[in-house]
Amino acid sequence: MVETIHSIKHLIIFLLLLAACGPGEKPFDKKQWADQEPGTYRYRESMVGDLMQSHLHKGMKVNEVLGLLGEPDCYGPDEPNTFWYGVMMKFNWDDYPVETKTLAFQYGPDSTITGFWLNHWEK
Repeated sequence: MVETIHSIKHLIIFLLLLAACGPGEKPFDKKQWADQEPGTYRYRESMVGDLMQSHLHKGMKVNEVLGLLGEPDCYGPDEPNTFWYGVMMKFNWDDYPVETKTLAFQYGPDSTITGFWLNHWEK
């Protein structure tokens, strides 16, 4: 009987955590964040909301972000002290991108994160 009560408690907690993420969203998972196929990130778009709300904050060090998310896809060629991760890419029938989302970070001279945001581009 006690095991059943504990199982029910764990189930309720799990369901509450899932509900807190919203429809189509899921909790951040480091292993799934790293999972990618050529030209696509299977899980990133569904996890980026939880990642930004629960795991990232201004004042983090760049090496903390890299430890959490791995190497970025690009270090800002156009903007100094920035780097970003691909979140989602959609292509048309000619393999040209028609929509992208990227998670961008900006950091100061002491390698402290000063901001992060989600870029959304659509053709």
